[in-house]
Amino acid sequence: MGLGLCIASGRLPILLLFIALFFLVYHPVMKKEEAELASAYADDYREYRKRVPLFLPLPGRSGLPAEGNFSTRQVILNEEYKAIVGFLLIVAFLITRVNW
Repeated sequence: MGLGLCIASGRLPILLLFIALFFLVYHPVMKKEEAELASAYADDYREYRKRVPLFLPLPGRSGLPAEGNFSTRQVILNEEYKAIVGFLLIVAFLITRVNW
């Protein structure tokens, strides 16, 4: 969502700064989490890593069955609806900004 906001700003320096900061912050976090998971789950995690990339998911390499396992109940339990509400609020803000 941050990337979308930077693109919507129309300012290249903001976009470049966001991309640089994103990788500077998240790459070390992902590597630390990867080490923790490898320590906690050993062989199971190594098998998982063979199927799933560290950063960007690739088509066909998710490790999920082709039909997927979508669950509305799980979306609600994980409070993922908050991201949708936030997205809609930002879209509404940008629409009002364009129309004023």
